[in-house]
Amino acid sequence: MILVTGHYDSRNSTNADTHAEAPGANDDASGVAVSLECARALTKLKLPATLIFVAVAGEEQGLYGSKHLADRAKQEGWHLEAVLNNDIVGGNRSPGDKFQDPHAVRVFSESVPASAPPEEIRRILQLGYESDSPSRELSRAIADVARTYTGRPAPSALDPVLEFRRDRFLRGGDDSSFNQDGFAAVRFTEWREDFNHQHQNVRVEEDIQYGDLLKFVDFDYVARVARLNAATMAVLADAPPAPVNVQYPPPPQVFTNALNNAAIEWDQGPGAPAGTHFEIVWRPLAAPDWQRSIPAERLGAVTDGKFASTAEGHFSVQIPVSKDNVVFGVRAIDAHGHRSPAVVPWPAPRPARPE
Repeated sequence: MILVTGHYDSRNSTNADTHAEAPGANDDASGVAVSLECARALTKLKLPATLIFVAVAGEEQGLYGSKHLADRAKQEGWHLEAVLNNDIVGGNRSPGDKFQDPHAVRVFSESVPASAPPEEIRRILQLGYESDSPSRELSRAIADVARTYTGRPAPSALDPVLEFRRDRFLRGGDDSSFNQDGFAAVRFTEWREDFNHQHQNVRVEEDIQYGDLLKFVDFDYVARVARLNAATMAVLADAPPAPVNVQYPPPPQVFTNALNNAAIEWDQGPGAPAGTHFEIVWRPLAAPDWQRSIPAERLGAVTDGKFASTAEGHFSVQIPVSKDNVVFGVRAIDAHGHRSPAVVPWPAPRPARPE
């Protein structure tokens, strides 16, 4: 299941004056428009995953709508692979603003998962995986989709800028409700916000127009954001499920030069269609996005003409690159190039020694 959302409530300067205008054109009718447009475009397609198009209430009062929905998804056991939250994606057409970029959108993602217990956090930090949460891998998948479908130099191009922070400084949004319940969720937000047009009573002071009015929305920009959201949903819906049980097998009892290489094992995701392939990606430890990729079949895991290992649906590869120097990931891919988000390998537990 893949979900896109925006919030349909708005607020003015006080958030308590229920009679003053609160148009909310950018914050967040723009995000609701993205959700509606994704529904219009994608419901024409027959896809193997379930797509959910949502507008939630109560964001400005305390994320009430998204919290209710996220809790329901958790209680009902939804297999929710990705949540795309669009909040303030109107582009901002304030006169005289020379710093807005109409071809860039920020994609915020959490580092250490908000739902991780203390022992998991310690393990994440020990392995250097603080930039490899499921939400962060989702943001990298969005960047990959953009390079394929919405990248420059086309006039409709939109570059997702990966922001390695849960949200804007000291602020938050509906994606955090899903993060708190353990789901991969990211936030799309325009490149440069104008706070004269957010959370303001509609008024003119010293020739400055305040208020979140429709005339400050860049409709072409909202359309670009909608295209990126729709393309991401379609790719993730068509892609095979991400691999599971991705791990480094236990090291040999006698340390050898093999430790300078990397052995990775994984199982195909539940319900993976026939013809699912896998791709190994990696990046240097200080790099923000995947820099190298190679089909897993090229790494010596082919037996009797079939890409298989010790059991049906179980795979393994050997890579002559030290895992001390890079972060690896494994992602599923179909014949048309639709890729799942990458999954990083965790060290497998050492087998118990015989008594």
